[in-house]
Formats: sequence, C-alpha cells, structure tokens
Amino acid sequence: MDEKRVRVQIADQCAPVLAGVKPSNIVILGEGDAADEIREILVSADICCDLFYEGDGKQMWLFYRKSLIEEVLREEENRDFLKKYGYTDFRLENVMRKVHMHFLDYKLGKQEFPHEIGVILGYPLADVKGFIENKGRNFLYSGYWKVYEDAPRAKERFDLYTMVRSRITSEIAAGMRFWQVAQMEEILFA
Repeated sequence: MDEKRVRVQIADQCAPVLAGVKPSNIVILGEGDAADEIREILVSADICCDLFYEGDGKQMWLFYRKSLIEEVLREEENRDFLKKYGYTDFRLENVMRKVHMHFLDYKLGKQEFPHEIGVILGYPLADVKGFIENKGRNFLYSGYWKVYEDAPRAKERFDLYTMVRSRITSEIAAGMRFWQVAQMEEILFA
C-alpha cells in the first residue's frame, strides 16, 4: 500500500483519537504498511499505539491516549465491570496488557471475543453491557458502536466523530502531517 493511502486510512480510522475526543481506536492495516506513519503519530501527539495482533496478512493496532483511558479507568462502574472479566489492577499498562492477552486468547480459540474492550474504546458502559446481554441484537441505534441506551447522546457523539473524521482525513489527504493534525484543535472545533 502506498504511503498516502496508509496515511489516509489511519486518519480515517483513528481521527477521533487524533482529535482527542475518543480514548482509543483499533486500526487494521496490511502487514508492514505503516511503520513510518505510526512512528510519526507517536512522536507528534500524546498518542500511544500497541501492535494488538498480527496475522492473516494484517496488523491490528490499538491507538490510544493515556490520559483519556486513565479517565475511563478511574470510573468506579467501569472498574466494577472489568473486575467481572478478571481485571484486578487498574494501572493503565496492566489493563492494556490484560485486554491484549484476552484478545490473543480469543484469536487462539481459548475464549469468546473480549467485549470488555468496548470500555477501553470509550463506548458507554450501558452499551457495552447491552451488547453482551443482547448478543449484538435489539439495539436502538447503530453507528460507531451499537447503542442500547441514550440514543440521542450517542448520535451527538457519532456526529462529532464523523465531523473530526471528515476534517482530519481531508487534511491528511491534502498533505498535512500527523504532527500538524495534533496541533489543529482550534481548527477542528472552531
């Protein structure tokens, strides 16, 4: 994949994280496609990224903002929920390691998909629980995730994600670098 297409794909899949309005997102790329672009993002912004999975000709990266995930992990109801899935240490690095292990166990057929990752991705806890309880059915609305409670609020969030996605993807396609995007908050929210 050529560099520009990779950059646009990362921008498209990761724009809400780049804009600082979502704690994390998963980006799926072809193997070996993105090393330079990922390094640029890591250098240019308060964003971390872990190679979550590699196989089947693709790489799955988790891009995240430490500060935003730490906010999610400070919420007692999120902690109580994660405890049900074996999380006991809520320091960021330990939670990230545990969710990564659960995902790898899923890929190896040792467990079901770790739906608790929805909390890490910034989905409302009620929607994560609703998805699990309803097995992905009976939702009120579907967009960036399936909504089981408070559809109007979710729609507002989806509109925000779509707006920053459109702006950031357009800027990257026009040649802007990721470090410049990281500094364009005033443009995004003007």
